[in-house]
Amino acid sequence: MRIDAVKGEPDRYAAYFHCQTTLIEDFRQRYPGLFAFEGNRALLFRRGERLPKAALKHCIGLALTYHTARS
Repeated sequence: MRIDAVKGEPDRYAAYFHCQTTLIEDFRQRYPGLFAFEGNRALLFRRGERLPKAALKHCIGLALTYHTARS
């Protein structure tokens, strides 16, 4: 996972995840309507908006334990 600016959109940034996992689909199912998504690779955010901290923390935790949970 990495956090970076969204190319061509100066007021947006994203948390990018490995696109060959089911993480983004899992996030979509767990948190419908809470996040904006980019395909199967990113959660999108807008500068100045409040972050859904508890949900984001949970998503990051799922990403950090993804391979452990699958074994």
